[in-house]
Amino acid sequence: VTVFGSAIILLVNLHVTHGINKRTFCAYLSTLAGLLLAWGFSVAFVSISKLSGLGSEEASLLFLTIDTIKLPSGLLLAGFILGAVGVLDDIAITQTETVAELHKANPKLSSKELYKKAMSIGRHHIASVVNTLVLAYAGVALPIFLLFALREDIGIIRLLNEEMIAEELVRTVSGTMALILLVPISTYMSARLFKKK
Repeated sequence: VTVFGSAIILLVNLHVTHGINKRTFCAYLSTLAGLLLAWGFSVAFVSISKLSGLGSEEASLLFLTIDTIKLPSGLLLAGFILGAVGVLDDIAITQTETVAELHKANPKLSSKELYKKAMSIGRHHIASVVNTLVLAYAGVALPIFLLFALREDIGIIRLLNEEMIAEELVRTVSGTMALILLVPISTYMSARLFKKK
C-alpha cells in the first residue's frame, strides 16, 4: 500500500512541480526504480535484522490499542519507504536536469559522455544527500542514543542491538543503498532519453 501510494503521490507531485514533459516523466520512472529498491532493501534488512516494529512506545501503543494492525514490522517498513521517497525524487530530478543541461550546453556529446559527466556531478550530490539522511535520522534518534550511551552498564554491542537503535541503523542503511543505486539508474535513463531526442 505504501509503495503504491508513494508511486501515485510522486506521479502527481513531480508533474505538478516540474511540469508535464519527457524530462519529468523520465525522472518519475527513475524514482519508481528507486522506490522499488528502497522497498526491496527495507524488506531484506528488516528480515535479516529480525526487527519487530515495536521499538518505540508509539508503535507499541498503536499495536496494542488498534486491532487492525496485525503486523507491526509492516508499519516499520512503511516508515522506512516513506522516509526515502522525498530524497529519491530529489536525486532523480537533479540527475535528469543535469543531463538535460549538459546536453543543451553541448548537443554533440554521446550518451556515454553525458553519462560520465552527469555521474561526476551525481557522485558529489549523493555524498551530500547521504550525509543529510544520516544526520536527519541521527537527529531523530539522538535522545534515545544518549539515553543508552550514557548508561555505563550497556556496552556498544548491546546498544547496537537495542531495537530503537537498530531501527535507525537499518533505516539509514536501506535508504542509503537505494539512493546510491538511483544515481546511475536515473543518469543512464536520462542520457538515453536525450540522445534519442
